[in-house]
Amino acid sequence: MTEPDENQAPPDGTKQPKPLPPKDPIGESRNDQVRMRRALTGRQRAALGLAVGVGLTIVIVLVYLGRDLSLRSPAPPSLLGVPSGDLKEQLEAYAKISEIALARTTSLFTTIVASALLPVFTSIVGYLFGTGVGRNED
Repeated sequence: MTEPDENQAPPDGTKQPKPLPPKDPIGESRNDQVRMRRALTGRQRAALGLAVGVGLTIVIVLVYLGRDLSLRSPAPPSLLGVPSGDLKEQLEAYAKISEIALARTTSLFTTIVASALLPVFTSIVGYLFGTGVGRNED
């Protein structure tokens, strides 16, 4: 005779109960881990809202600066049929105008994003991730 397979019903027709899933090595099942997650406090919800707002502001400023740079940067000069003396002058003028447009955009990025918005954003995110760490609240 062969051994009965676990998936087959015994010959008398009764059903065997399914075995329970094994516990995690720590001794908690997945359901216990899900229940252990805490809801955000009022301050954490406010900080999350601020972080989203500041993050969106950074994205809007970056899009504006990219558009501003694309609109202010000069079109490349047409070099077909230009004498060599004028060619050098046109390329130098194009390089100077391009540097001016890039300098303005870089200055605005440094002032608005790097100096003002990013420190605020990182402090808010630091607060969010720093609250509750090391605390054992039940």
